[in-house]
Order: sequence, then C-alpha cells, then structure tokens
Amino acid sequence: MPLILIGATTRWGTLDRLAVASSLVFAPALIVSALFLYLHWRITDSRPVAWLTACTIVIAAHVLALAALRTGGSGTGQEAWVLASDLVVVSIVAITLGFSETVPVFADPAVFGLAVGVVLSGAHVAVAQSGWELPLSTAGRLVGAIALVLLSLPIVAGLARVPLPRWAALRLQIGLLLFIMSLTAGRLEGAPVAAPAIELVCGFIATATVGSASFALLCAAIGDDLRAIADLRRSLGAIENRARADRAQLHEVKGTIAGIASAVELLTGDYGYESAPAGASAAGGAGPALRSRASLGHMVAQETARLTRLLQKPLVEGASVVDVDEILAPLVTAHRTQGRTIHWEPSGLRCRAVPDHLSEAVNILLTNAAAHAPGSTVEIQSSLARDRVLIRVCDNGPGVQPDLADSIFEWGARRPESAGSGIGLNIAQTLLDADGGCLRLDRNYRGGASFVIGLERAGEESDVA
Repeated sequence: MPLILIGATTRWGTLDRLAVASSLVFAPALIVSALFLYLHWRITDSRPVAWLTACTIVIAAHVLALAALRTGGSGTGQEAWVLASDLVVVSIVAITLGFSETVPVFADPAVFGLAVGVVLSGAHVAVAQSGWELPLSTAGRLVGAIALVLLSLPIVAGLARVPLPRWAALRLQIGLLLFIMSLTAGRLEGAPVAAPAIELVCGFIATATVGSASFALLCAAIGDDLRAIADLRRSLGAIENRARADRAQLHEVKGTIAGIASAVELLTGDYGYESAPAGASAAGGAGPALRSRASLGHMVAQETARLTRLLQKPLVEGASVVDVDEILAPLVTAHRTQGRTIHWEPSGLRCRAVPDHLSEAVNILLTNAAAHAPGSTVEIQSSLARDRVLIRVCDNGPGVQPDLADSIFEWGARRPESAGSGIGLNIAQTLLDADGGCLRLDRNYRGGASFVIGLERAGEESDVA
C-alpha cells in the first residue's frame, strides 16, 4: 500500500502533499482502533486499556487536525507550534501509560479522550487563524526530534508493564514508536523526498500495527468472555442438577416421614387395634381397618429403612427380582394410616426393579392422588401383559387437565392453582426409566386419573387379577 501511494505521486503532486493527505486516512483508522480498545475495556474493565483508548483518540484527533489544516493551506509558518503540540501529545501518552495501572478510570475513556482531542484541535485552529508567525530553526527541529525520540522510551516502558499479552504489548510498542518516527520525519527539513516518504510509510505501518493489535485484543477478550460464559453455564447446570436431586430427595423424604409419623401416632396412641377378619388377606381391604400393631410396626420398620437408604444414598447396583406385594404392602399401610381409602389385593407377581425406586414411584403416585383428588378412593391393580408387569394406580378425582397431559411428566409441570411443586411425576418417571421400566398416563381412563407403571416380568408367574 505505501509503495502504491508513493508511485502515485506523479498524479497527486508532491510526495509531501500525499503524506499529508494520507494522514486524513490514518486518523479515522486510529479512531477505529480506539473503538476496538474501548470495547475491550467494556468487556474486561482493564484500567490500562481504558487509558490506552483515551491516548489513541487523542493521537487520532491531533493527526486529523494537523492534516486538515495542512491540506487547507492553513498553519504554514507555525512550525514551532506544531512541534510543541507534538511534544505535548507524546508527553500525555507517555505520562498516561506510565501511570495507567495506578490512576483510576474517573471518566469514560472514549469521552475523556475525545474531550482532550477537541481541546487540542481547537487550539490548533485558534493558532492557525491567529496568523502568528512561529517559525522554527534547523537547530530547533533537531532538538525537537531528539525530544520526541527520548519521550518514546517511557512509552515503550509503560506498555511493557501493562498486563496485556506479550504479542499485543509488542505490537502496540512498535505502532507507537513508528507513529513518533512519523511525527519526527514530518518535522524535519532538508530531505524533501526522504522525510515525507518516511512519514507516509511509518504512519501506514503504525496505523496497521495498532489496528491489528487492538482488533486481536478485542477478539481475545470476546473469546475469553464466551469461555467464561460457557463455564458459568456448566457450573449453573451442575448446581441446578444438584438442586433438583436435593429437591427430589426432600420430596420423597417428606412423603415417607408423613407415613411413618401417622403410623407411630397410631402405635403410641390408645386407638385400639382391629384384627383382620377371618379369611381376609393380611394386606387386603379398602381402608384403615387393618391397623394391627404388627402390620404398623412392619411398615414403620420398612419405611424407616428406606428413609435411611434415601438419606445415605448408597450405590445402586441395578435392577433385581422384586416381589411386587412386598413393595406395595407397606406403602398401602402407610397411606391408610393417614386416613386414605385404598383398594389393593396382593397379586403374587414378581418383576425386575430397584426396590427403593419402585417404592418411591408408587409412593409419589399415592401422594399425588391424595393431594389432587382428596377424599377419593384409590385403587391399585397389579397384572401381567405379555412379558411386562403392570401396576396401575387410579383415583376417581377430577383427572388430568387435557392441556397438561403432554407435559405432565416434565419438571415443574402443574396446574396454575396447584400448591404442589410439580416434580413428583418427573422423579418417578426418571427413576423407573433408569431401571428399564416406564411410567405413563392412561389417557383413555375416564373415571379420574390413572397412571400405569410397566416393569420387566421376572420368572414364570400366574396372571393374578
């Protein structure tokens, strides 16, 4: 690009005019670089980058103001003022970068840099319009050039201390050094071709270097931010999973404790215990007639053991052969002690399941029936369907609303007026699915709500209604 511009001097006039005109392109490019740095600061809140943003805007405003005045033919004969303003700008950059880590950002860096740039540009215009003749001798130019070079040293040192990636700091150091070289060459005389050429090439490379560094820094900051967001999402996901597990555990603990508490109250109170009628099944019946001390004690022992395992979370080895009646009997007793009417007859069926998981799933269905269909009669039926054992839990309550049928097993799904948590059915289905079973809603049932548990049949069993 610089070679193309240099080769175009035959069309554009002298190389000096081309160098001046090119500054009108370099200044907006520096403003774009400042925008990249500003966005980097907004993402990272880096104090040094904030001050670097302000410095870049000040440099761009200075270059743009001088180029505009020189292009319009103003400011000629005021070389001393131009060199003095160069020294002021470079000094501002050197001091700012030297204290960038210690000085707090008291204002928006873009606004602050723009304000300083506007003041500086106004000073340029005022001096140019005043008509003052401020010539500069050759010795003065040489002293000014040496001063500019010396001021570049604290700039390089300041950038070396800035907590940026090494590659970024190096690019910025090179870019600012080339910018100072461009200023120095532009203030020299006696080399009418070499000085403008150096000014042009150094200005172009400085702008490209600073622009690429600022853009790469912005990309790196965005990448770091995206990775941080991804890590945060993973952490939130893990926290949510733990919270779900804790809520699921609490959900089952509450249901189990309620049954144990009711049974203990009956055992310790003077209620009188009824014996099972002659010829009646020890687990059958419809309501709380079976309140023998033995059945209540057996239920309390089993539910307490299950509660202990639930709290200790032992390693589950997988599904095993389970007697369905041994799972259902203590649950039926526990809910009958709470005054609920439950029809159930032993079936003698066996299936493959994790005992605690099956017990928890049935307990959730019974608890939901009591909550959403209070006072209704609940019926539990165990049957065979080919190679599957089906456990159906039905109530004669209001049933499941049609608009909830498709989402009833989702976490948190519930009726708007429901006081429940909406997590029980999701827990039950998740546990059964993990064991190779299933839980579904019978949509064809019209007498209330009916849920069906399906489990793999174990061994040769007779079909018991």
